[in-house]
Amino acid sequence: MIICICNRISSRVVEDYARRGLGVDALRADFGLAGNCGQCLDHALDLVSQVQTRHSESYTGSEQIIASARA
Repeated sequence: MIICICNRISSRVVEDYARRGLGVDALRADFGLAGNCGQCLDHALDLVSQVQTRHSESYTGSEQIIASARA
């Protein structure tokens, strides 16, 4: 799905940046996100937040598994 119509930034790009710990500032610098009309900004922020939350939860679970394996 296209997140930023003005710069043709897809949700895949936004999700990839979020998984790498990068956010909207990096997307602005690299792709010009929200540099024109700005209507994509709220959706991009929500998507980054969702992906980073899911990503951090997966790490939390794996840390618990590793800790219990070492005990």
